[in-house]
Amino acid sequence: QQMVQLFSLTTLPSVNAGGSGTPISISNQSITLPKPAFVMISYSVPITLSVAASDGRMKLLRTHLNINGTNVVRSSNAYTNSTSTGTNLTGIFYNTGSYITLLGAGTHSIEVLGTCFDFAAASNCVQGGSLAGTSFQAHAMYNDF
Repeated sequence: QQMVQLFSLTTLPSVNAGGSGTPISISNQSITLPKPAFVMISYSVPITLSVAASDGRMKLLRTHLNINGTNVVRSSNAYTNSTSTGTNLTGIFYNTGSYITLLGAGTHSIEVLGTCFDFAAASNCVQGGSLAGTSFQAHAMYNDF
């Protein structure tokens, strides 16, 4: 087979990602390739903001993709907030991303991490869950010729 699904998740653990901006692991998948392959990875991670910020400072919602411990993609949403302009947001947002890389034969880790910068409490920004549109998947493309 030239193209093989390595994993496909539609539910992710929910993690409290608000606070100082330190990335928190959402899901870490281990894959084993019998030979070198191009690996295609995509993700769509829901972010739930439960409390409207009103401090006037920028908020950053970021989802990282790491391969073998190295950050390769950062998907972000950013906004400022103000009660006078009505931009103090709550609700559900999505960070999405994709990446293609050539990996050698052997075992590799593929991880998504979440961070929300400058929130008063970690629980004010939750990444992951099982909302519609949630996905984290990878496929391998082998050259069989």
